[in-house]
Amino acid sequence: MLDYIRACTIKPVLAATYPLSKFHEAQTQFMGKRFVGNIVVVPDRHYSEAAVVA
Repeated sequence: MLDYIRACTIKPVLAATYPLSKFHEAQTQFMGKRFVGNIVVVPDRHYSEAAVVA
């Protein structure tokens, strides 16, 4: 699977990316089940990098 992602043959679908400090918001969105894709939570210090990738 990683080989396909690295080759850009497929891309994961991200619904949202949250910093860990906003975990409650991520959990609320997850519990609402009104999203398509993955909800990603990353450490605050890496959030700006993750937001650019998503």
